This record gives sequence, structure tokens and C-alpha cells, in this order.
Amino acid sequence: MDEIFCKMINIVFYAIKHVQEGFHMVISPREMARTKVEQLKNGLSAFSETQEVTELIERYIKEEQLNVLIDRTSLGCWFIPATKANEPASQ
Repeated sequence: MDEIFCKMINIVFYAIKHVQEGFHMVISPREMARTKVEQLKNGLSAFSETQEVTELIERYIKEEQLNVLIDRTSLGCWFIPATKANEPASQ
């Protein structure tokens, strides 16, 4: 879990540094989706702002047969690991 958190923080700091320097950064949607699926596997929720990353996360969830709740909002999509308290199967 700490490794995933550190990876996400490094991505954010990298982006901030390069935006401040006038560079534009491209983050692989596949890498972003895989990182978020790892968060889910470790019991953490994940959020996706783009349709592309959302579709990739959904595909990886299905491939790995993870039990995840999906909450679509106007701002993006939340993925929440299912527990016995919020049991519905993957959508």
C-alpha cells in the first residue's frame, strides 16, 4: 500500500514540477489504470476523471474478477472495494 501511495505522489510531484517549468506531461492511461487497480486490490478506493482510464479500470477489474462498487458522478467515477457491508457485485 505504501508503495502505491508513493508512486502516485511521485507522479503528482513530477507533473507539478514540469508544469511549472512549462513542460507538458503525458501519463500513460494504462499505467494510471493499473496503479488504481492495485489500490483497489489493497482495499483502497480509486477515482478516475477520464472515460479512457475508467474503461481500462473496468476491464482490469473484470479480468482480475475483483468485487468492486462503481459510483459514476458528473465529475468522474469512483471505484470502491466491496466489503460485506456494501456487498453488491461488480457492475
